Amino acid sequence: MERDAAALPAASVDAFVTELAESGVELGVDQAHALRGVLTSGARVETLVGPAGTGKSFVVGALARAWQDDALWGGQPQRRRVVGLASSQIAADVLADEGLDSHNIARWLNAQDRVAGGSTQPADLAWALGGGDLVVVDESAMADTADLARIHQVCREAGAKLLLCGDHRQLAAVGAAGGMELAAQAGLRYELAETRRFAEAWEGPASLRLRERDQTVLAEYHKHGRIVDGGAAEQTEAAARQAWLADTLAGRRSLLIVDTNERAAQVSAALRAKLVELGRVDEDGAVSLGLQGTYASRGDLVQARRNAWNLAGYAGNRRGPINRETFRVVDTNDDGGLVVARIVGRDSAAGEQLGGGSGCPRAMSPSTWCSATPRRCTPPRG
Repeated sequence: MERDAAALPAASVDAFVTELAESGVELGVDQAHALRGVLTSGARVETLVGPAGTGKSFVVGALARAWQDDALWGGQPQRRRVVGLASSQIAADVLADEGLDSHNIARWLNAQDRVAGGSTQPADLAWALGGGDLVVVDESAMADTADLARIHQVCREAGAKLLLCGDHRQLAAVGAAGGMELAAQAGLRYELAETRRFAEAWEGPASLRLRERDQTVLAEYHKHGRIVDGGAAEQTEAAARQAWLADTLAGRRSLLIVDTNERAAQVSAALRAKLVELGRVDEDGAVSLGLQGTYASRGDLVQARRNAWNLAGYAGNRRGPINRETFRVVDTNDDGGLVVARIVGRDSAAGEQLGGGSGCPRAMSPSTWCSATPRRCTPPRG
């Protein structure tokens, strides 16, 4: 195993952990072990396995903070970036909130190909890696193995360190999968074991049993009302629609997942008709979304289905919609486009929060793929 990558002195990392504790940030034993290991090992490639709710994003954020702190490196003036990569742009944006210079994998690899091809454009060169950089691939189990191999090659040629994060027992890649598991078995691996995110005491241990494919844990979920027998398919669908509608009218965020896009369109149309009847969505001014015969008008909830980089600057947009972002329709245009506001949060007191730092409301041109929600959840395509 190669251990010639950049590494922080153990004393500097100990001081950093102490500083976190003094500021009120207490790391779990498993989190502190992973943080110290990644920062000090000097390994070219490592994996951080984090089952749901164990605080993986928190650890990645702490890693990014320490890696980019010149004081921990003895004040050595050198560029040390933490580059975050994810299969989707919306996931990359979450990494950016943790202090990483983040991109979706497909776009980043395209930029690396241009650099390798001799591009001298400043926009391309800004993506080039340096020897002091740390590349973090989030949800690595969802990344195509060929993409992971290419990322590893780019890091190796640049002398950068590569950290694969995720859980190989969760949702796998759309294409060839298994790259993260191979890396975890062959190289240095840290695993977070303590669940922290769940509201109920039973949920964390139950989730770990489910991860281990322990089918007996289903009784635990049933006992706590998390599994409900809906009866026949038609009855189940009707009950699910009513539950989603009740949640929505109460101001809650609710997901209704079905098995096909066609079924999602039918369920969405039925729910939209009910919202129109209740006066929550405008009956007039509906425009076609171009997928499965769905329509939207003012008041509707829609979801972007691709990264529309071309809409940056269109009708005053600061950037275009990102795949899987959800929006509230605030107006429709005569050309078949939508004026939408991104949903940035929900609060029990203030209700739905619209807009935010990305410049909303924004316009969606008629060529942007949009769909009424709820929909079937499928992995994005770049």
